[in-house]
Amino acid sequence: MMSRLPECRIVVITLGLVEAWYDSKTEMFLNAMPPAFAIKEEPQRFQLRTLDLDEIVASLERIHGLITRYGHPDFKMLITVSPVPFKATMTGTDALIANTYGKSVQRAAAEVFNARHDNVNYFPSYEMVTLSERAAAYEADNIHVTRPMVEHIMATVVAAYAPSVSLSKAEEPRPENDRDREKSNTRSGLLLEAKQNLSDGNFRSAITNLSSLLYRFSNKLRPAQLANAHLKLGVALFRTKQANEAVQQLKIAKTEPRAPQHHILSWLRLGASQAGR
Repeated sequence: MMSRLPECRIVVITLGLVEAWYDSKTEMFLNAMPPAFAIKEEPQRFQLRTLDLDEIVASLERIHGLITRYGHPDFKMLITVSPVPFKATMTGTDALIANTYGKSVQRAAAEVFNARHDNVNYFPSYEMVTLSERAAAYEADNIHVTRPMVEHIMATVVAAYAPSVSLSKAEEPRPENDRDREKSNTRSGLLLEAKQNLSDGNFRSAITNLSSLLYRFSNKLRPAQLANAHLKLGVALFRTKQANEAVQQLKIAKTEPRAPQHHILSWLRLGASQAGR
């Protein structure tokens, strides 16, 4: 990907999380939580840090400097803030409080960085989602953004920054009716939607259904039902080329003795092969 940087006229950066794991041994930040066994073996090595405004702005400045040095001489940067909230925090505080801090400080950092550079623009996808009617903006899990909203945002981006590119006009996002939304908020409704989406090949929608089901109703599912949900989620993730995540879900499903072990092992072999590429 970096080899194509000199050809890129527009670089898009989305700010997502402020909680980051720091490796004191290598003096580098990690792009994921370190494995549990690594933390257990070297408990002093890894530190969870919550970035502040100055740290985020400094990171953006370093990125800008690297692109200025190695990228296209006429590049522009488009900065956005992810509207997707996180479900949990490692800080020990309430997830709602931690999420509000994270989004607020990232939005402020984007504003500061945008004001410093003529070739940087902030695009308000965060505001477009969070200030819209919630039923039109978010899926039933209140985490993932609806497909119509994503299409609306992308159409707006293309119209503003690449007007010569022709896209089919995206419909304005519309909320579900009350009956559909009520159905999507129940355990049986999510199971039915997931089954239908898997059958129709709508794997990303199935991932949303199953993720919401596991997040909200895992304590109400029988062990076999829980394993089946993890299995279906693993299959959907594998179908969308998310092999590492798929393997994790399949391994969870495998722990249930009454789950279809042969079926799970077949997908695990495929998933492990894909993840290793």
